Amino acid sequence: MPLRHLIVATLALAAGAVLPAADQSAGSAGGTAASQSALSQEDHDFVTKAAVGGLFGVESAKLAQTKKLAPEPQQLAQTILTDHTAANAELQAFAQAKGIDLPTSLDEAHLAKLEELRKLDGSAFEQAFHKAQISAHQTAITDFTKATKDSQDTDLRAWAGKTLPTLMMHQKHLESGHGTAHGMEGSSGTHSGYSF
Repeated sequence: MPLRHLIVATLALAAGAVLPAADQSAGSAGGTAASQSALSQEDHDFVTKAAVGGLFGVESAKLAQTKKLAPEPQQLAQTILTDHTAANAELQAFAQAKGIDLPTSLDEAHLAKLEELRKLDGSAFEQAFHKAQISAHQTAITDFTKATKDSQDTDLRAWAGKTLPTLMMHQKHLESGHGTAHGMEGSSGTHSGYSF
């Protein structure tokens, strides 16, 4: 097995990802190209969007860790950071197996949202972070639910199905007011992307 594929398989196993046997044993550049072409455009778009949303989830949660927050929102930010870091690693392993290059930086919309959050502190930050996470998770749940039903790739369907319960758990905590010092009610706003 070529070193590149061995590394990918090892990373995937460490992250708990499910990789197709054909991709693990493919030994040529043609195998990678075949893997990429085997992913439908809709699935490719979902993976790309999930990657950007995952990056935002991690970066916004890291930012929250630098703010002086009440214990409950601080704990929620840590949970989001931990869960989304794990999901991002699984998605990265999947993408490598399929020969897909995932985005490694945020798009303009997410950068702008992160910059808005960076300027806030205390309860203003808590409320803005809470609102952004509710919007992001609402969009993610919709997209991941669709992927569990409509994805043409069985591994991607499985990963979306494995990740969906975590998204729903985060959303339940957010909508019940957990994660804010004052139990702020959830927002029904929309967001252009999502975090895990």
